[in-house]
Amino acid sequence: MRYCVGGSNGEGPYLKAEEKIEMVSKIRSMIGKDKLLIAGTTCESTKITCDLSKAAAEVGADGVLVMSPFYFKTRMTVDSRSIVHNMSFLQENSLYDHFVSVADSCPAPVIVYNMVPVTGIDLSVDILKKMSLHPNIVGVKDKDMGKLAALVTETRDQKFQIVAGSASYLLAAMLVGCSGGINGLAAVLGEPLCNMHKLAVAGQWQEALELQRKLVNIDLLVCVV
Repeated sequence: MRYCVGGSNGEGPYLKAEEKIEMVSKIRSMIGKDKLLIAGTTCESTKITCDLSKAAAEVGADGVLVMSPFYFKTRMTVDSRSIVHNMSFLQENSLYDHFVSVADSCPAPVIVYNMVPVTGIDLSVDILKKMSLHPNIVGVKDKDMGKLAALVTETRDQKFQIVAGSASYLLAAMLVGCSGGINGLAAVLGEPLCNMHKLAVAGQWQEALELQRKLVNIDLLVCVV
């Protein structure tokens, strides 16, 4: 069992930095040292993201989950077809620098969270593949099935984890090679999700499919993004 606090379906965006750190610390004391704990540390500033990620690691987070900074996302895109490619290149360079800065400064591994409905920014397969080469960027959470499948192929020779963003397609993601998921539905239905994961790992796809079908509509009701 693994735990993620401060994600996109929780209270994370509304907490002060000290509240986020306190939450990580308390959850760590509750679950013990033998369980994996991931903390959401997304901030708009690279420096503040670095500071929060380091602080989370210091109080017990085994990894941090970080979305793209998105407040100025409209400045990262243009309408003119003649310069859109160059702007896209500049955007991805700045985002790459952001994640690498966090990974360089954080003692815990970094998981990139490509959450397009929230950020309005879609990290490409190419930039995510480039990020995967960094020794402290260990995985990505994404909602696009095509991209998940492509990333599995592009990073198959690396120790890079590709995880599904929602429980409604967790089984499909595992079928194309993803290692699992970080799913909001697990907060209320963790046991059946874990059972489905175990069945898939064991190659019991039909049994896993029966569970997946039961979880799809529930996931769509529970998850807000």
